[in-house]
Amino acid sequence: AGSDSGNKEKVNELTEEVAALKKRLHDADTALQNTSEGAAKDRREKDDLLRRLNNATATAHRAIQERRTVEERAQESERQCALMEELRPVSEARLRLDLAIMRIRSTMNV
Repeated sequence: AGSDSGNKEKVNELTEEVAALKKRLHDADTALQNTSEGAAKDRREKDDLLRRLNNATATAHRAIQERRTVEERAQESERQCALMEELRPVSEARLRLDLAIMRIRSTMNV
């Protein structure tokens, strides 16, 4: 009967060890699953941040291009104004000439 109680004790110890190992395996599996889920979440967050970065970069490039276009238009407008300013004496002279011709014609018709 002594060996039978020793076997029961050994079986109990092994049963407890198996239960402890099962718990450790379950805990490790849960930790691994959490790590996998965490890694998947990290990947999603990284992808989202990368998408947002790409969108922000594209928006910045468009804004820079629009600013350049506005600056180019402003420079063209300034060039046109400067040219008109340079041509003003010619235009005024042309108007004076036209007026003088009209006066001469009016005196000739009288």
